Amino acid sequence: MGLHTATGLNRSAKSAEEKTLHADRLNIGPRLILGFVVIILSMLAADAVVLWQFHLVRTQAERLNDIDQKLVAVLRVHTSLLAFHDQLDALADSEDANGLVAEAGPLRTAVLEEIRRATSALSLLPFDLRGIRPSCLPFT
Repeated sequence: MGLHTATGLNRSAKSAEEKTLHADRLNIGPRLILGFVVIILSMLAADAVVLWQFHLVRTQAERLNDIDQKLVAVLRVHTSLLAFHDQLDALADSEDANGLVAEAGPLRTAVLEEIRRATSALSLLPFDLRGIRPSCLPFT
């Protein structure tokens, strides 16, 4: 009787195992579909994150470009003022009063033109990037 009970338990365990394996084979389709849906949704979420990051990088690049334009305008004015100073210094060292009077006008005009260009470049920038006011620039 013990052998018959053990064999019966063994048969019921095997049949339960076969049913379980058979049930797994039947449910593979919905599980695959669910797996693919999860993969596709995670890919879409990753694409959304990448697009958001690209937007942030583009915004920061535009801001840096605006700051670069501002710095270039200020450096041009600085270079122009240094050239103006050097030329006036050279004229003063030559002790030629007539040459100083003749050259001072065109030099001043060139510096003022460079300041006007810088002022117009700075006025085109967004409000938060306008750290230098045109009234702060000399010769205006």
